[in-house]
Amino acid sequence: MPSIESGLMNDRPAPGYILAGTILDPVSPREMRAAAGGLAIGVRTETIRDVGTVAELERRYTGWPVVQVPDCVILPAFSDGHARLADYAVRGLAGEYHDLGPLAWLDEVVYPEEANYDDPGYAQSCVTDFFEAALAQGTVTGFVVTPPQQETLATFFEAPVAGRWYAGNVIADAMASQPYRPSTEEAIQNLENSAFRFGKKYVVSPRAVPACSDQVLELAGGLSIDDEVYTQIPLAVSADEVALVEQRTQGQESSTDVLHRLKLLGQRTLLSHCNYLTEPEWRILNALDCIVVHTPGADEVFDAPPLPLEKLYEHRLRWALGSAVGASPSLSMLYTIQAFLRVHAYTGSPDLASEALYRATVSVPAILKHDPSGRIEPGHSADLLVCRCPEAAQESEPERILRTLVEGDLAELEARPLATIRRSQLVSGQLAEVG
Repeated sequence: MPSIESGLMNDRPAPGYILAGTILDPVSPREMRAAAGGLAIGVRTETIRDVGTVAELERRYTGWPVVQVPDCVILPAFSDGHARLADYAVRGLAGEYHDLGPLAWLDEVVYPEEANYDDPGYAQSCVTDFFEAALAQGTVTGFVVTPPQQETLATFFEAPVAGRWYAGNVIADAMASQPYRPSTEEAIQNLENSAFRFGKKYVVSPRAVPACSDQVLELAGGLSIDDEVYTQIPLAVSADEVALVEQRTQGQESSTDVLHRLKLLGQRTLLSHCNYLTEPEWRILNALDCIVVHTPGADEVFDAPPLPLEKLYEHRLRWALGSAVGASPSLSMLYTIQAFLRVHAYTGSPDLASEALYRATVSVPAILKHDPSGRIEPGHSADLLVCRCPEAAQESEPERILRTLVEGDLAELEARPLATIRRSQLVSGQLAEVG
């Protein structure tokens, strides 16, 4: 059976192809749409041209090859709001630090792993592994934190990989236990050089408020404003972090207060975790239109209190889901969705499933304000994930499809993606032309 590429890349390629199966579309945080049908995908336009029944599409797009995936669910490709390159190599180990907490995990696992990136060959291998895994799991857009070494960030951006990836090398000059601890002057120079060298895809990435001096955070805030780049920073991850900031400021400021004072909060600031925020802090995030990245997989590992969804709604905050791989055991956004449904099951909300899919697909592209993507709609970028799951494909009700798709253990979830499509092109997995 010929591959889809052979049908599209021959001497007289068709201008597109029809992908047929069970479609799951995240219409909004309150609605999903499901249908057994197909998508007409334009190769030259790199977009979804049409959605309908296979018979309708075959009549409208004569000669386009048909790819049937009868036991599969077709959904938009995923976007990851918070992934960590160094942590990917040590994923699955964080559970051993459940009782000791995130700071011990950093000291004993993450910092030693980051030191390995002094070896350019090791860094190259890890970047390759990371991207291969992300695409295999259906993720084509993301915000990533890389180790401190600037050359690793260069390797990341030079990788010939499909998708839209924004990244920054982690900055910290005040965490005594990390082996790669630059002076404040070196950290400032690193920040300035990285912003100049990598341009708009560079993300200012302080490790955390207690890990950075005010001088470094103030410069980071200035870069994010003057260079119009994004900032990503973990916020209120643990009770230990809250206590460290209280000690540093003599009880006068929270982490959010510090970031606000140093001008690091705004419309281009992504704040991950946010499990221990107080009401005044939520009000600050609302006033400055910040973005929250919810990391339920990591929250479970360290037994953090569930991020209060009602605060996100009350303060009308933009938010997305992130894998937080490392603390979480996987890059799989199917796993992240499963964790989200599990963590928030206590709410009894009828919209949890639609919320989860929307925040894993539409939210990050919407934040980036790129060409339309994250939906299965005409005119949207043809960024798609095909998952093999006969039980889900046989369902007709959207919530049942999603909940069935994310059932199972981690190995089952990671094996479920069959193919990832980015701008109409197959970038991971395999599909076969049958028509």
